[in-house]
Amino acid sequence: MDHHLLSDFVITFFPFIMYLVGLLFVGVACAALINKLFLRSKQKRNGGTINRDSLIVGLYAEYKPFEFVNSQGEVVGFDIEFAQELARKMNKKLEVKNINFDSLIPALQQGDVDIVVSGVSITPDRLQQIDMVPYHCKPLRAFALVFWREIPEDISSIEDLRDRSHRRVAVQVGTVQEEFLGRYDFVEQRPVCSHTGIILDIRHGHAVAGLVKSDIAYALQSDYPKVKILEVALEKNDWILGDGIGIRKENIILREQVEMAVSHLKDVGVARRIHSKWFDEDTCCR
Repeated sequence: MDHHLLSDFVITFFPFIMYLVGLLFVGVACAALINKLFLRSKQKRNGGTINRDSLIVGLYAEYKPFEFVNSQGEVVGFDIEFAQELARKMNKKLEVKNINFDSLIPALQQGDVDIVVSGVSITPDRLQQIDMVPYHCKPLRAFALVFWREIPEDISSIEDLRDRSHRRVAVQVGTVQEEFLGRYDFVEQRPVCSHTGIILDIRHGHAVAGLVKSDIAYALQSDYPKVKILEVALEKNDWILGDGIGIRKENIILREQVEMAVSHLKDVGVARRIHSKWFDEDTCCR
């Protein structure tokens, strides 16, 4: 080819060639950016657990028999064993964070923990804040007033407190019992951080009674035989829909993984075995 013709060809088509090369680089950069955004979105949907070997579980270790500190200083209980089996099924290493009960949902929403496994009751209000995967208990149809030594003869329901001078009832903060008790404007609530606080209050007369879930009441009575129990029946609209594992709403993949793992643990009998170790059969796990 004549050198002049080659030179004219290069001069004529060089800008077009560079334009094509530029388009190629822009295409590669866009593809990389789209892939990065996709992975970031996927990571967010899975709650930051992708490519992480651990499962961070939030709980409150003063909620016997769900979780509590034993005499050796170890956190033990139903939820601990269930979380261990859950993490094993998900091929994750379990990490536990002990957090005050009323701070568990905020910690979950802020991403400090992946899930909450702490005997948290499934309620419509909580389902507006987080997703919950049922893992334990049939619907709860009663709360319980707990007393020390004896139940006063003039008390057979919460309404009977209306005409008493001593109307103070101890209740754990952040629980559905606290919300329920708030409907009775004549009751003076005494907020405490744990069931131990309830026991101390009724034992020393700081409260006439404490309000807890009925299954917890019988667990407390097992540890403190002087505890007396008066069940408070709930209206059907107030029934608790069992206990659920809390997960952030945007953690779609993680929720699906937890649902599959919980279903497996129930199907193979692991959930029932753990339940039988820590609870009476009348709170049948399903």
